[in-house]
Amino acid sequence: MVAVNQMPKSRFLVRLTLRQVDAKRMLAYVQTFAAQQDLAQGKRSQVQERATEALACSQAIDHASGIAIATCLLIRVSSSAAAVPHLQLLQALNRDDLSAQAQGAIAAIAPDSTTISCGTQPAKTSTCP
Repeated sequence: MVAVNQMPKSRFLVRLTLRQVDAKRMLAYVQTFAAQQDLAQGKRSQVQERATEALACSQAIDHASGIAIATCLLIRVSSSAAAVPHLQLLQALNRDDLSAQAQGAIAAIAPDSTTISCGTQPAKTSTCP
């Protein structure tokens, strides 16, 4: 193994960047898992806190499935008015880029997966405000 001080600077920066991305992805994964457990136990404020952090980490690395899952958790613990920005965020995601788990999370909040409720009226995903 090459010592850090012997490694070319560009290679060191690439490895450092990969570690930072991996750390954010892992943190998002762990926080999402914990938020799901909290949701099952009815700990809404903890779900909000953990899912918010998972969403921020997923957005930082542009991980669509992580964004979708964390957003769905936030929707499940939000009031109708507070859920609207989260619904808009889900709408902006390309469903073809999402994992089966992310698509399942969306289906859990919108059983007709082509419809997501925005405010009080259901709307096709392409028409949310």
